[in-house]
Amino acid sequence: MSAETRAALESALEAHVADECDGDLTGAWVVVAETTTLTDMDNDDSVFYWDARDNQSSFMSDGLLSAVLNRSRYHRTGDDD
Repeated sequence: MSAETRAALESALEAHVADECDGDLTGAWVVVAETTTLTDMDNDDSVFYWDARDNQSSFMSDGLLSAVLNRSRYHRTGDDD
């Protein structure tokens, strides 16, 4: 990922979190996207691409992804489970 793309992504994530979460700051993050080609799409074939904050440990990234799988989309720290 180019430095310009990464800066735009981080800026967009920070702005989105601040807007959606009443001014909260963005901590660790992981972005996951499905990728495919037109040919592969016809064959129902795709892969995934993921990226995370610079210098973020794989332990943190794995933890975020695990939390998403085990909680609702809008779970916030401190909310009752």
